[in-house]
Amino acid sequence: MQNVISTPSCTFTATPFNRPFGNSFKTLLALVSPMHTNEIECVVECTKDSKEPGRTYYCIYNTAGTLVSCSTLN
Repeated sequence: MQNVISTPSCTFTATPFNRPFGNSFKTLLALVSPMHTNEIECVVECTKDSKEPGRTYYCIYNTAGTLVSCSTLN
């Protein structure tokens, strides 16, 4: 599903303000951070209908669905 982050303990949909640079995405990998249990680490790929189709980002969200950090992988 588009713009959804899901782990066994937490699932949320990223709001437009909390998407990486406003892009729509699909989640490739998501897991609870081993260092901070209130953070979700994920790798997302921008969809064809986004500003940067195919771009991959490493993102950190808190469990409330707020984007904390975002870095480009490609």
